[in-house]
Amino acid sequence: MADTINPLPTAPAAADPLAGLRDWHLPDPVSWWPPAPGWWLVAGLALGAGALALVLWRRRWRQGAAVRTALGELEALRGQLDTGLAPGGFAAAVSILLRRLALTRFPRERVAGLSGASWLAFLDATGGGDAFSHGPGRMLAELPYRAPGATGGRGFSRSTSCLPAPGPAKASTSGAERLSGGLDHDQDRLPDQAQQRAQADALALAELAGRWIRANRGTAP
Repeated sequence: MADTINPLPTAPAAADPLAGLRDWHLPDPVSWWPPAPGWWLVAGLALGAGALALVLWRRRWRQGAAVRTALGELEALRGQLDTGLAPGGFAAAVSILLRRLALTRFPRERVAGLSGASWLAFLDATGGGDAFSHGPGRMLAELPYRAPGATGGRGFSRSTSCLPAPGPAKASTSGAERLSGGLDHDQDRLPDQAQQRAQADALALAELAGRWIRANRGTAP
């Protein structure tokens, strides 16, 4: 019996070096938390800017509300001039109104102790030009302290010496009577003329006060 020939042993197949690798794949998504330090900085700046904008907006809103309120009160006072409010009372009320608004716009120690000429000078320096010291704004210091119906002295209710003197009467048999009647008529008109001047000055003061209020709309306290 012929000897059987055993086949030669075959070498084991070489292992595939890529068999243990994963197939093509995308990287894992980057987690959003915790954010990078730069994002913390951006968030802090954004919050700070938002808080500052809110503070500025509220301050401007309060200032605008104070101005609107002051203008409304001034308009109401102006309307009262037509319903019997005396010019002296109007001037006193306007002075209080302007002082109250000034206390919300400027340091209290700069405003609280002002009176008379120093008060008018302050109003001029903060938006009045020179119209408070040398114009209708003088009513704030003069007219509130005058006696009701007073017409004498320098100011807005002028004395009778500032009015034109009545012209001479024509010569006639009744000239003396006409002269006497004309003088009586002019004397009767003097209080009305003084009151009309004071009324006109009060209206001019109202315009000036309105301009001052608007000029200080955005003044920081």
